[in-house]
Amino acid sequence: MKDSFKKSYYFILILAIVFTMLIGIGGNCAIFASAAEIKFGDVNQDLMVDAQDALHILQYAAHISALDEDALLAADVTADDLVDANDALDVLKYAAHLIDHFQAEETKQPAQETLYDIPACPPDYKSEEAEEQGSVIQITYQTGTNTKYALAYLPFGYDENDLETKYNVFYLMHGGGNTVNSIFNGPGGTSNLKRMVDHMIQNGDMEPVIIVTPTYYNSASGGGNDAELAKAFPEEFVNDLVPAVESQLHTYAETTDREGLKQSRDHRAFGGFSMGSAITWYMFIDCLDYVKYYMPMSGDCWAVQQSGGEAYAEQTILYLIDSIEKKGYTRDDFFIYAMTGTLDMAYQGMTAQMEAAKRYPDMFLFGKDQQTGSICYNVLRGGQHTLGFCYWYVYHALPYFWTK
Repeated sequence: MKDSFKKSYYFILILAIVFTMLIGIGGNCAIFASAAEIKFGDVNQDLMVDAQDALHILQYAAHISALDEDALLAADVTADDLVDANDALDVLKYAAHLIDHFQAEETKQPAQETLYDIPACPPDYKSEEAEEQGSVIQITYQTGTNTKYALAYLPFGYDENDLETKYNVFYLMHGGGNTVNSIFNGPGGTSNLKRMVDHMIQNGDMEPVIIVTPTYYNSASGGGNDAELAKAFPEEFVNDLVPAVESQLHTYAETTDREGLKQSRDHRAFGGFSMGSAITWYMFIDCLDYVKYYMPMSGDCWAVQQSGGEAYAEQTILYLIDSIEKKGYTRDDFFIYAMTGTLDMAYQGMTAQMEAAKRYPDMFLFGKDQQTGSICYNVLRGGQHTLGFCYWYVYHALPYFWTK
């Protein structure tokens, strides 16, 4: 297997060098009018498809260098959800005018009603600060014997003296090995997600929203049994975290006891990435009384068994349905927007769970938004298991929860 790959690598590498010599890196190659869109083959995003792009693909396939999410999408020209020597060869053929298009340009997403386009976040949303910037504060609370804190993003214009304006709240959980500071870089910090949300609110992509990033670990530095801590988090959420956050900030919760949280459930969402996604499924099971919207990203449900969404997909879905019915809810009382990527290690597990869910439309009706269903499953071709893709998913899904 390794010898075969090496032969392919060196063969395509030689071809790339030859083509570079014959046509030049900036020679008779396809030139695009705009860099704003992802163009197949243009891996280095220089508005051309040439031998240099093939070299980038080979270096990635050989684990010599990395590619960001936009480059990965552009590199998979064969539309087989892999980035390898075959893609490099097609790029060279295209640059030499031996082919006039890529397979990826004519291949549609799988014929499932649950797969929709996931638009990329505009590059300047992450690289440039918005004119109207929110702020990140720290909220400390006690849970059991542990003193913990969460970070809260307050949108531009938030005024602690304005008691009339209320805000929806999105609780976003990090993945395993990350910490409470991973998403916003600490109180007063900035990050790709913060810049992105600032731009989204400033440009009217969504309503102003409070985003809270807690941790399921017992300390800011992490540590402990992830699976056990994940399963226990919903109790901490209801008893300690939400009362601390929503008694201090201007939210729709008139009171922060369980009845008050139940009355304001339409204004609360919970999402998470990786282990945070497993926690999102636990939240759906245990906290449906208090949270209406859910955004599991790159992680299946572990309620039946660890990684049970894949190994025990049917049992997992029946467990979820049972938990919904026991609380007296129907498919009209919640909305789940689940996402992952085809190159994500969680792809198989999430997809198996979603396929099982599609067999129970009386509870899990798949659609593209909450007007057409109770759940949407969206898969990004080329998406990997990194926070960068998590932010891409948040950019796409969060506006679907509360519309202006």
